Amino acid sequence: MKKYTNQSGQSLLEVIIALGIAVAIIISFTSATINAVRNAQFAKNQNQATKLAQETIEIIRTIRDQDKLVTATAPWSSLWTTNMNSLQISGYRGTCYLLNKTNFTMSPILGADSCNNSNDEIVEDIFKRKINITDDGTILTKKTISVKISWFDNKGTHSADVTTILTKWQ
Repeated sequence: MKKYTNQSGQSLLEVIIALGIAVAIIISFTSATINAVRNAQFAKNQNQATKLAQETIEIIRTIRDQDKLVTATAPWSSLWTTNMNSLQISGYRGTCYLLNKTNFTMSPILGADSCNNSNDEIVEDIFKRKINITDDGTILTKKTISVKISWFDNKGTHSADVTTILTKWQ
């Protein structure tokens, strides 16, 4: 008489291989999700930084148009007679400024290290702003405005840079 055994179930090796495949799939999905979240956060920060830089340019244009203060006592119109390129500090041409959005005024950052990163103005949460004004070539009636909004995350320091040229139109 022959014995028939009904072999049902899985061997230990098959269970380990199945678990290994399941873990690999879960890890790849998790990794893809984490990368997607990081990329979405970076895109959000980049978009916000660009928006802040463009907003800064518009405020500076308003300061020019309304001839608001760019020093404690001097209005924007005084910049048309100032050779900004003769002021070279910390590797930057021109002058770096802080912006007061509340009353639409600017103030230069003074000192030998005026344009270094430690003087960057904190704008919003993680964002810092640097405003640099230089002459466009040798023409004093054109000023190049460079705005740099930077932020730091787990991948390093990033920035959004916007530059425009304002002219003496009045």
